[in-house]
Amino acid sequence: MGWQTSVHTASGFSFSYPIMFSGHVWGPTVWPVMLVFVPQGQDPLKACPDLQNSGNPMTSIQGKTSGGLSYTLYKNTDIGAGSLYATYCYVIQGKTHSYVFDFTIRSHSGCGAGECGAYCDTPNEEECRNLDRVKTIEEPLNQIVASFKLLK
Repeated sequence: MGWQTSVHTASGFSFSYPIMFSGHVWGPTVWPVMLVFVPQGQDPLKACPDLQNSGNPMTSIQGKTSGGLSYTLYKNTDIGAGSLYATYCYVIQGKTHSYVFDFTIRSHSGCGAGECGAYCDTPNEEECRNLDRVKTIEEPLNQIVASFKLLK
């Protein structure tokens, strides 16, 4: 999987992301990666509407970028019409605003649980049954956020 670096000189940041990021049984609802600026004093989680609209409890995890910036990952899942929507909202606190990466990944609700769901007896049945969400989805998302750097 090839990676591309997005450099935003005027805004003072860069990050890298996979050029292709999806499978046959899963994929992001929006691609390529988008980064949202949220001014201080405003709730950065509002930049992650799928997280806000889920109604399910979310978990939070602390982390650091390769440049040493702290971030918080907020995540949760929601099921609808046979699909699992996993939302990953990364908030990096800057001096004057937050940088927010918002990812929502759609997959069949049975994929990765050893089931084949809608993919039974199709060429994608094995991919669905063996989907490892951590390795295939979460680790690359963490790598994207870890690559975030301030240029100034």
